[in-house]
Amino acid sequence: MQTFKYTAYSRTAELHDGTMQAETKPDVAREIRDRGLIPADIQALRSPRLVRLKKISEKQVCRFWTDLSSFLSAGMPIAESLKLLAQLHKNTPLGDAIRDLHQLVVDGTPLHQAFSQCKALCSTADCAMIAASTEGSFLTEAVAQLAALTRQRMEIGAKFKNAMVYPAVLAVTAMTVIFGLLVYFVPQFTPMFETMRDDAELPAITSVLLVISGFLNSNAAIIWIAFAAMVGLFLFGYRSGTDLKQLALSLIHI
Repeated sequence: MQTFKYTAYSRTAELHDGTMQAETKPDVAREIRDRGLIPADIQALRSPRLVRLKKISEKQVCRFWTDLSSFLSAGMPIAESLKLLAQLHKNTPLGDAIRDLHQLVVDGTPLHQAFSQCKALCSTADCAMIAASTEGSFLTEAVAQLAALTRQRMEIGAKFKNAMVYPAVLAVTAMTVIFGLLVYFVPQFTPMFETMRDDAELPAITSVLLVISGFLNSNAAIIWIAFAAMVGLFLFGYRSGTDLKQLALSLIHI
């Protein structure tokens, strides 16, 4: 159920306004007519939602397009397909997005405009394909193509991630080794370099190395904690599908 604000007129041109609980705008209009009034304006009052840290994964988007394609191919109308999908994914971020999309469609919003307002489900290129399909009356075929393209993008993304694992491990290992050398190995030779500095000027690269080593050594604990936090945040977002940008903003506001 959703809350709607309405404005209506009586047969004597008397203005009536108020709010009403209903599923869709047509239900509100029907109830207003049953009261002997003429509906003039009906607007849905959307309650503000809390920022969700959980985002819709590409796998879920692919499943949405695949299921929608199956329903449309079976001859089910788009509104009924979206309603069924919202029920199948109830109490999930994907279900919430589909429910919002369904609400826009039943409210009379053109299909491509409704999809364009659901950025989590439909990219700009996808919306353009939906717009073209509604003009050319090949929506079922277009949704099937979107399902195939989304699946292909997901497979390419998975291959890219797998290909980046080895270089990432090498980079992290190299940074850890270099950090360990600068923090624990170089300081042991600092007294020797200080003695050499009294006799002659050290090379510029050696002086810079000593300065960096001194800074890292004095702030080693803070740097290790920050590094561990970044790695943990990345792993958490990678495994759970959490939007790291929203998570970081939420942590800043806490």
